Amino acid sequence: MKKFVQVLSSAFLATIALSFVGIAPASAATDPVIGYWKTIDDKDKKPKSIVKIWEKGGVYYGKIVKLFRKKNPCPKCDKCKGKRKNTPTCGITMIWGLKKTVSSKYTEYKGGEILDPKNGKIYRASLWVTKGKPNILKVRGHFFIFHRTQTWHKAKAPTKGSCVQKCGPKGLKKAAAKPAKRAKAAAKPAARR
Repeated sequence: MKKFVQVLSSAFLATIALSFVGIAPASAATDPVIGYWKTIDDKDKKPKSIVKIWEKGGVYYGKIVKLFRKKNPCPKCDKCKGKRKNTPTCGITMIWGLKKTVSSKYTEYKGGEILDPKNGKIYRASLWVTKGKPNILKVRGHFFIFHRTQTWHKAKAPTKGSCVQKCGPKGLKKAAAKPAKRAKAAAKPAARR
């Protein structure tokens, strides 16, 4: 009888342990906002970047991992303030502090902030995925009673052309050196005149 109880309790504990193991990955996999999202320019409707969104400790973050730029592929956030001033736009954490809330219509992430690297301003942020449209993310920046909403589209993880690869410490040095070389070359003919 004692052995039967031990086997039964071991089986019970194993079942509980397996159920917890099964729950954690499933909930992470079903979180609709986690992953890669293609941002679209408001004016010309062309792709601007790919942003990676992740969760850590119940808080959601996002950073730019790819830029769709031909000119100046490694821009800096020159209009940002504080520690973000002149940091590379690629790799910058632009979303932070969001927490998840669930309603019958959509899953919303709010309570955090979003940085617009174009103008260096920080806004209150909210994101949501409408039920039945898992490949569309609505991103809203709030300023007092005003707001602007963008539509981002689900994307694959960038394998080539990641600006983090191009604009990492070595890539940024190369990008910074090119304009300096051009400026020196342009100055030489002027000095001869």
